[in-house]
Amino acid sequence: MHRVEKERVRSSRSRPVSCHFCRSRKLKCSRLFPCTNCTSRGKTCQLYPDTILPASPQHQTEELSRNDRTDILARLRRLEEIVISNGQASSPLGQATTQASSLPSPPVSKPNQPYMINEGQPSSAAVTWLEGEIASSGSTSNLLKTEIEFRTCPIRNAVGSESMAHQAQSTKRCIWLPLHEEAKIIVEKYITEITFLHHVVIAPSLRTMVDELYCDLREGKPVKIGYVSLLLSILSSTTSFWTEHDICNPIFSTPEEAVAQFTHWMRLALEVIDYSRYKHFESIQDIQAMVIITFVATNVPSPSSAEAEIGRRVWWYLVASDWQMSQLSGPQKGTYSIDPRHMMTNKPCNANDEDIVDGMVGIGKPLTHPTSMSYCLQRIRLGEFCREITDCAPFGMSDPGSPDYEHTKQIDGRICEFAESLPSFFSLAYRSDELPKSDPRKSTGIIIQRYIINFLLHTQRCRLHLPYLSRASKDPAYDYSRKACLEAARMVIRAERQLSLEMIPFVTTRLRLSGLLHCVCVAIMVLLIDFCGSGHPQEKDLTEILEAFSILEKAKENSPLAGKLLETFKTALRRHSASGSAVEESTTTQSMAQGREVSPGLACGSPALISTVYPTGRNVDNFLMDPTLPTLDDLWQVFDDNVDSGTVDWNSFFAESDTAFPSM
Repeated sequence: MHRVEKERVRSSRSRPVSCHFCRSRKLKCSRLFPCTNCTSRGKTCQLYPDTILPASPQHQTEELSRNDRTDILARLRRLEEIVISNGQASSPLGQATTQASSLPSPPVSKPNQPYMINEGQPSSAAVTWLEGEIASSGSTSNLLKTEIEFRTCPIRNAVGSESMAHQAQSTKRCIWLPLHEEAKIIVEKYITEITFLHHVVIAPSLRTMVDELYCDLREGKPVKIGYVSLLLSILSSTTSFWTEHDICNPIFSTPEEAVAQFTHWMRLALEVIDYSRYKHFESIQDIQAMVIITFVATNVPSPSSAEAEIGRRVWWYLVASDWQMSQLSGPQKGTYSIDPRHMMTNKPCNANDEDIVDGMVGIGKPLTHPTSMSYCLQRIRLGEFCREITDCAPFGMSDPGSPDYEHTKQIDGRICEFAESLPSFFSLAYRSDELPKSDPRKSTGIIIQRYIINFLLHTQRCRLHLPYLSRASKDPAYDYSRKACLEAARMVIRAERQLSLEMIPFVTTRLRLSGLLHCVCVAIMVLLIDFCGSGHPQEKDLTEILEAFSILEKAKENSPLAGKLLETFKTALRRHSASGSAVEESTTTQSMAQGREVSPGLACGSPALISTVYPTGRNVDNFLMDPTLPTLDDLWQVFDDNVDSGTVDWNSFFAESDTAFPSM
């Protein structure tokens, strides 16, 4: 009876979460079977220890064969070499290379004592220790390729001596600090003249810190990395304020020589602060250094006019993308990261790349003048519309019948005004046949930009009114959205038709771009939703849809996804009202007619020219990266009871469109 109670108590113990090996070695177990620690060490991963009785010492000695001993010793030598080569920073042998050289000290914690290998100890114990040192998941030192070593030299030579380091230790980065006497002079100038602007240090403590730092350097002891970062920030701040009154100090011969060094010290300070964060050496001195560096950064010379213009282009491209993504379906929908009230950056100039030079003044041209930036500036305006739509939409409210419908119509009016205000060369009705070939409005870039901006603009308008499209047949209040949505969809189809007739190399690659196909699919879905939901479908509406199908019919030669979407659209149309043969025959006929119309234009572009201007068709893909477009799954959710969901295999459509279109 007593034995039964004992076994019952034992069985009630909770199951251990770590394996036996990790518990015995006090390692962090991955809790998988087998765990990563046992796998890397070749151990048998088990929850409980073996219950086999221990063998006699004589039997254990006989079991370990000579081959096993040789293998263990070979592993020991190999692992020892790895530890020695990678662990110089923590080894006392690598801390005192010269009298004024030192490595950073580790953070204050329990010291990691080196494992001493004695001949009397089993070789397997040494191997286990070495493997633990290498595979330690809590150490980030193995992830950092470059260690930092600090040395001293005259401050005038510090900049030129940066590349001097141990040739045998190529993984070390040597940072040269000024001599102790020079550092004390610079610190005194900082205390007496500069610290009052940002008083984040205590003068006596700062002097003591500098003395302690150089004492560690002289004795080859590990230095505190925070002391170095604070000293470097003070060097940067002081040299930037060096004047003729400081010539009495023999550190620099001229003020210009000192000022020329302040960016060097600032860069080193930021590097050491980042190194400290990466190695988990954070300290209050790092924060003090950041405060000082922030102040010094205001004295950095402004970039050249050309560099500033490049920065504006990059910044506003990111801003427009961020705002447009707020209208893209997904977890980020309805949010953006860049608040216009938290930035003050001028928009880029409407200028060609050849005009961007240093010292440029007044190079910006009116928006009516075509440049390589014409499309990008209009893209920024479109991004601003997306941000306004996001700001005005109540968070979490998706009911189309909400009072915001009036505001939706106001936004649509502004989009129409935006379309009317586009430069004339961006209009789909623009005719450039009579212009000379040298006219920039007839350039290939402007032609491509013309169609891209129209694709984006009208697709965004479709997206704005899609939630109200299917309700228009029930409620006349939404008839405005139906008309606007159909008008925008037809403009997308028109833009594609016109683009296919252009005699430019881009025409041959346009259907490879998923962004363009996305716009076309949005337009087709609008036409299909209206056709299926309308109580009185017209024959001309069916013809319009079949003409749009011919675009995907031609695109499926280069895009398998286009073929799958086309079949899904055909299935939906067949099951609603049209016969399969009529759909197939009409689509094929339209596609053949389109091919005959486009072929003369394509013949004008020689293969050599096409391969030169667009070698792979990918260099224009960035033009077709607009995050304003919805996912296909989102668009089909606007269907309501007007469409008989039982007649359309929506699941197959979703399965075929799981791969999201890249945005334009």
